Amino acid sequence: MHRQERSLDRHYQQRSSLTTFSTIPIKSMQPTISIPQHWGYPRFALEQRTEQGTILGLYYYPNGTELAEQFGGGWRYALMPNKNSDELFHFQENQIQPLTPEELFHQITAEIDFYQQQINILNRQLTVLTEGATNG
Repeated sequence: MHRQERSLDRHYQQRSSLTTFSTIPIKSMQPTISIPQHWGYPRFALEQRTEQGTILGLYYYPNGTELAEQFGGGWRYALMPNKNSDELFHFQENQIQPLTPEELFHQITAEIDFYQQQINILNRQLTVLTEGATNG
């Protein structure tokens, strides 16, 4: 176990007498994160594609806090509208619309096509380079 994980474990053990935590995996990554059970689970996952963009981060405003009083409690998400964007937008959970399976399929196949074209261009450049080296 890494030093940071031990530190986090100790932190949660100290708080466990006050709050029950549930460990859930996020996108099969290791290590997992712990979310207090009374918070409820986030509806969206990291890197999930939505109509508003790709989810890059999430955070929670617990009820009874100043932030929740001002902006509403619950999960918030940081999204990047597209991969070439230099902006990050923040949405409440109820403001995010998931993509339909068809929309998701279209986005992924378009991205595969784009990268396949890039691979083909690079392969042609390698061919020109190697032919030039053998002819020169």
